Amino acid sequence: MPVISAVDNGSYSVLISRSEQRSSADLYSFGLEEVIPSFALPLSEEEQLIIPLQEIFTQVYNQARYRSRIDYQQSLTPPLTPEEQAWLTSLMEM
Repeated sequence: MPVISAVDNGSYSVLISRSEQRSSADLYSFGLEEVIPSFALPLSEEEQLIIPLQEIFTQVYNQARYRSRIDYQQSLTPPLTPEEQAWLTSLMEM
């Protein structure tokens, strides 16, 4: 699918396709160490809602107490780069 604004700077992404712009879409890419970007969710041609995805993720993560429930020593898919693994290890030592 062709994208309107594509900046590939990470392993993760959010793809938003507005009905009036199909078959094009907006791509929001981010890396593991970056803040998850907020994005505009189209509600209609005239209205959109800004979704603060990082805030939502952080709130769910904290409320569900995932830090104590997830085994961060297990291997991940896709595997982390050495830099990402060092970053994750430094977070877990906090």
